Amino acid sequence: MVKSINKFTVVDLFCGAGGFSEGFKKAGFEILFGFDKCAQAIDTFGYNLTKNCQSGDIQEYNPRDLLDIAG
Repeated sequence: MVKSINKFTVVDLFCGAGGFSEGFKKAGFEILFGFDKCAQAIDTFGYNLTKNCQSGDIQEYNPRDLLDIAG
């Protein structure tokens, strides 16, 4: 399979265990980053979707920081 240059990407905030992102992945999207307050949910998200995920209080981040973390 050839990777498209124009592939859509997803940054999933409040991602939980990743059900919404899994749907995007199955539709052909690339999951760049997941963020949730629940550390256990992030463990599951990281195992199933992408290791680029983080747990924490979103109020402690500004949007630019989250985009930088997402790459």
